[in-house]
Amino acid sequence: MNKDMIKVVQSELNRMHNANLVVDGDAGAKTQLALQQVSVLPTNWKTKRKLIGFIQHVATLEGIDAGSIDGRWGPQTENAYSELTYKLEHGKLPEPWRQEEFTGESSGQWPLQNEAAMNAFYGKVGTNQGKANSPYPLKFSWKPSKSTMSFTCHKKVAPAIERVLQRVLDHYGLPEIQRLGLDLWGGALAVRKMRGGSKWSTHAWGTSIDWDTARNKLRWGKDRASLARPEYDFWWKCWEEEGAVSLGREQDRDWMHVQFARLK
Repeated sequence: MNKDMIKVVQSELNRMHNANLVVDGDAGAKTQLALQQVSVLPTNWKTKRKLIGFIQHVATLEGIDAGSIDGRWGPQTENAYSELTYKLEHGKLPEPWRQEEFTGESSGQWPLQNEAAMNAFYGKVGTNQGKANSPYPLKFSWKPSKSTMSFTCHKKVAPAIERVLQRVLDHYGLPEIQRLGLDLWGGALAVRKMRGGSKWSTHAWGTSIDWDTARNKLRWGKDRASLARPEYDFWWKCWEEEGAVSLGREQDRDWMHVQFARLK
């Protein structure tokens, strides 16, 4: 949490709860006491988690999809904060900045990224889920001390994911996977709208996965994203040979993201 984020919290505590705080970006005793009075925030959370949880709470009240109010800072909360600050300044949500649906030939291993094609091939969002098993431990990007050997995804894409991860392990080996951060799993199934858009995300069907989210942020291009570097070429080759799409390689944005939905 930086000072600007804390100032947003303080301003909204003043507006919503008459907290009478000095908006100085310092989460001192008075700010902590004001947060303690917010009923949606568990009293046993530490201050940083309450600050994040309050941002999620305010974003939700403003009609922004911040996910669950869990006090954890991830890509969805980061995007919600960006949309919230825009709305607080301009009085409205920002216009979608990315192309949301794609049309073209219907033939292909995977469907085009549009709601009709995705529903026809995968079923409705959140349905027909299965498990993808990993041959090596996957650390949670937002909490690397925690790991998993499997995750929920659409049952149609699970075999392809498992083949990719096995090829990655065979090629790189576990020490190199860990050095490169290819074990930093950022989530798959999430029934939500696109960040920066108004249509369903491919995550809503469980057909995309995010990786190493801290070093590959949504709007970063290849000049900043770690997954754009040459040492990751084989990683992307494995996904692309299964028909999956890297938004980073295709559009130079959202390098964390790989999806089983075509753009063309």
